[in-house]
Amino acid sequence: KLPESVKRIGVGAFWNCAELVRLAIPSGAESLTQSSLGNCPNLKTVFMPHIIHDALEQERIFGDKTNPDIIWLEEGQPIPDWSDAELSASDGAEILSAV
Repeated sequence: KLPESVKRIGVGAFWNCAELVRLAIPSGAESLTQSSLGNCPNLKTVFMPHIIHDALEQERIFGDKTNPDIIWLEEGQPIPDWSDAELSASDGAEILSAV
């Protein structure tokens, strides 16, 4: 889960992050850039606002090895809460530091 203050996810921010299984991008986020979520073969679910406009843009962001289910968040909609026994607190901190 990313902090609500995140507005942009930069180039390659989560590139090759095989440990990433799901990600919640805040509803106020404005953009994802080239390969920001690329080569994340275990990424299964992304909660995010409608900031991807077409299939070509989606391919530039996720690449060809990442194909998650995308659950669209409406403006102001809170990020869903979840607990994940697969990730320890230190794993979560590592993932967030990549942003």
